[in-house]
Amino acid sequence: MQHVDNNNDYVALGAVLKRGKAEPINIMKLVLTENKKAPMIDLLEETEGYVKNLFENIPDNLIYHQLSHTIEVVEAARTIGQAIHLSPEEMQILLLSAWFHDTGYLKTYLHHEEESIHIARQFFNSINANSKLIEQIAGCINATKVPQKPKTKIEEAVCDADMFHLAQDNFCDKSKLLFEEMNATSKFKMDMIAFRKGSVEFFDSHHYHSKYGKEVLSIGKKRNRKHLIELIG
Repeated sequence: MQHVDNNNDYVALGAVLKRGKAEPINIMKLVLTENKKAPMIDLLEETEGYVKNLFENIPDNLIYHQLSHTIEVVEAARTIGQAIHLSPEEMQILLLSAWFHDTGYLKTYLHHEEESIHIARQFFNSINANSKLIEQIAGCINATKVPQKPKTKIEEAVCDADMFHLAQDNFCDKSKLLFEEMNATSKFKMDMIAFRKGSVEFFDSHHYHSKYGKEVLSIGKKRNRKHLIELIG
């Protein structure tokens, strides 16, 4: 099934609802430039390959923000997007944004979102993607900057996907990797107790944005916050 938006900007790929059940679909995407001429490519496949290639040259200090984290965020984005019934076009923007959202860490740790946007722009301009798509992706990546301030439901979904781990059963394992990464990156070292206290503060300042985040992820997040308090003692 293909869906073309009202402006005929692009044919989307992402997910559809089939007989009441959300199922992912892959559709060959036509990336149209402003003059409506561009080759037929599978944009998600091209993006996945490009980002995976970038992560082949990962700095040693990136213990948490590795390719595995990006893949997990992409899958979390797919889960959220299907749950909130995003259209194929919206799902496409969401997944493309998720693939690029942390690529900036490969160049800089602070203000990595700006670098992620720069990397995404370079890639999509190189394949002559239309400007509307590029700006929507840039907006999604920028929205993940803490404190998160999403303005659209797609931005809400990518923000919640980036913080999906706060609600997961393996949160403590992921948290330890982030602790190691922060100590490997910063000249100011911290012990685990201080890190956990900081994590509780972050939990309290953060909130999910999408309907799925508020109704589903918040439950797991509350459970993990309680466990953090117990670990601090």
